[in-house]
Amino acid sequence: MGLKFLPFPVICICMLLTIGCNRHKAPSTDVEDNHFYSIYRDIYRNYNKIPLDSTNRQLRDYLAEFPENSDAWAFYGYTWFRLDSDAQAVMAYRRAIAGDDQKAAYYAGLGTAFNVQNKLDSAEECLLKALALRDSSPYTTLNLSMLYLKRNDREGSLAFADSTFLRDRSSPLILAGLSFVYFALNQPEQGTEKYSLAVKNGLKDTTSFKDVLNGKMKIENYYRLNSY
Repeated sequence: MGLKFLPFPVICICMLLTIGCNRHKAPSTDVEDNHFYSIYRDIYRNYNKIPLDSTNRQLRDYLAEFPENSDAWAFYGYTWFRLDSDAQAVMAYRRAIAGDDQKAAYYAGLGTAFNVQNKLDSAEECLLKALALRDSSPYTTLNLSMLYLKRNDREGSLAFADSTFLRDRSSPLILAGLSFVYFALNQPEQGTEKYSLAVKNGLKDTTSFKDVLNGKMKIENYYRLNSY
């Protein structure tokens, strides 16, 4: 969509759909290590139970003390994305990659942030790197489909849209994103089918999504509001 979502993510979501924030190391017998990860686990577990900006501040304070936790940097990047601060999200994802350059989810999150900023070459490089590292998230291929849509590359956009549907045929957020792509590519039958499936599977805030389809709302803003 320039999809503005995690780690989307999502968003993400990453959302926490793409950033791999739930991949903790095995518990250590070392007291200091256990303290290190127990604090982060508490922050992660309380996500969505407290205001998002509170989680963001907790991560800021945690990372000031434990900057070596790459998962925490990626999670921090996702919260910045949700808070509409894409430059901060890029910074955090870069720090995650600096700590561990073999996690596909970190590149997917960074690529999403670049996509939102319309830095399409950087976004493409990161998203393709995520796929090379065997990223299986449908949000990564959906981001690529929307990136190629922005480039007016119809063939590339359709190819990644089809790949996304093969990866996930049930997520309402994925299906909604696909409906947006297919309508934009003048495939109304596919667009209608994916939208109907999204609603059937529990798509939230359908009024806002209709605004997206009618050009009254940016799709990335929909994802910021409705990612998890």
